[in-house]
Amino acid sequence: PETWSFWYQRHPGASCADDVWGVVYSFAVFCLMGAALRRKGVRMENEVIAVNRVDEIRDRLKELEGERMKVKANMGRSRIVERTGTLVQAHPSLFVVEVDERRGRKARQSYQYVDILTETVALFDIETGKPLFEFEHEESVQL
Repeated sequence: PETWSFWYQRHPGASCADDVWGVVYSFAVFCLMGAALRRKGVRMENEVIAVNRVDEIRDRLKELEGERMKVKANMGRSRIVERTGTLVQAHPSLFVVEVDERRGRKARQSYQYVDILTETVALFDIETGKPLFEFEHEESVQL
């Protein structure tokens, strides 16, 4: 149906299974982003969210592979973890950061691109301290 055109964009060479997972992934992005906006007090009536922002985040992080950055992750229950590390890999649905631990040890942590979109995870430039991603939330878009 025409209404599904919002949920996915077919990529050249994609199989039927890719289309199904694209729909599922886009729906998850839509739901998580909606939940984050509701927590911020934004009204959600007939709101359309730019799903292609996940693609923008993925592309930007692919460019930053190997770069050092500061990661600030909200782990829930008022627990916020701040670490510095190196962006190791940017996979299709998640990215991996190798963070510095105590006594010279390193640990790998993986996050989803949606975590950046919902502001559960924030990435900062190690030198300037400025956020690598800043999104303005539109109040609503009427269909």
